[in-house]
Amino acid sequence: MSEINEELTERQLKFCQAYLDNNFNKTKAAKEAGYAVASAAVEGNRLLKIAKVREEIKRLAEEQTITSEETVKLISDIAKADIKDYLVTRKVERSKKIKKPLADIIQEKRDQIDFEIEYANRVTFEEKELKEHLSRIDQIQRSIIRLEIELERNPKAHRIVYSEPELVDEVELDLVKIKKDKEGGKIKSFKYGKYGPEIEFYSAADMAVNMARIYGRFKDNLNVDANVKGSISPENWLALQGGK
Repeated sequence: MSEINEELTERQLKFCQAYLDNNFNKTKAAKEAGYAVASAAVEGNRLLKIAKVREEIKRLAEEQTITSEETVKLISDIAKADIKDYLVTRKVERSKKIKKPLADIIQEKRDQIDFEIEYANRVTFEEKELKEHLSRIDQIQRSIIRLEIELERNPKAHRIVYSEPELVDEVELDLVKIKKDKEGGKIKSFKYGKYGPEIEFYSAADMAVNMARIYGRFKDNLNVDANVKGSISPENWLALQGGK
């Protein structure tokens, strides 16, 4: 890789890159490089007369040029692009809603009372603290009585509760990769719609047309054969070939 020409100013270097990015439009390049809009065309002409600027543009063009094989591979990759290429799986904790029998809930509350009594036997309470502690135990006992009455009337009684968290696979979009491929031209468009991210891929037919051009199989307005009157576009040529 050749080195950047350090004799050029930062604005001149920006112009060189912008000149290539804008399909050799000197006026747009000058505007993007920061030159005044009113004099952009004049500045563009002036810059292109500078030998060092032309050398830098040539250097950048050579660095950014890709071979026909690389182009074909890129187009092929774009044509094969699929939403599955942008899905990633990660482990997350999720709880489910489950039916918990009332009998199990009653037993848990009894275990809680046993724990509170054992705790009270191991520590020293102030009089006020002891009353509060015994009051909490009494409240738990009263709730048990309510649940027991409900269970007697309905042996199938239950509560809907959340289960213990479990690790499950969750699929989500790899937004970093999507953004990168959008900027790299592999994705036609990406935006956030009403129901979330929306991705539009290039059609396989579009990519096939481009690939056919690279291989020199046709040009726009190419006469295909004697059976076709006039000229035919690449898209119509593909249709005649059955979309191949």
